[in-house]
Amino acid sequence: MEKFYKTNAIGPMLVTQTFLPLLRAGRESNHTKGRSFKVAVVNLSSQAASISSPRINYFSYGCSKAALNMATKCMSIELKREEIVVIPIHPGSVKTSANPGGSMSCESASEQILKVICDLQLGKSGKFVNYKGSELPW
Repeated sequence: MEKFYKTNAIGPMLVTQTFLPLLRAGRESNHTKGRSFKVAVVNLSSQAASISSPRINYFSYGCSKAALNMATKCMSIELKREEIVVIPIHPGSVKTSANPGGSMSCESASEQILKVICDLQLGKSGKFVNYKGSELPW
């Protein structure tokens, strides 16, 4: 379980913490130069993190992703006033070494996630969404 928490919850938070000065600088550059690109933190989560529909076979994984979602939600509240969008996103059932039965290729999942990121608005910050941009239950 510790390995899952280090990889899925602690790691992404440390990365965000490290890059936060760059995110803030990007946001400032937007305002001073009249640019319209978004500044966002997008954490790869999983539907297995949903407390409303837990998956017993994914106990350690799901709990670690639920921890990521909680940290992401808290961060979204903190950074919303700075106009930094923060969301957890479920990439779908992606075919990987950990999920060989996945229904979507990594390339296809990446394309879908990029579409969601391109359409992000500040109002979506703190929402748990899937690769189509639809909200998911916590």
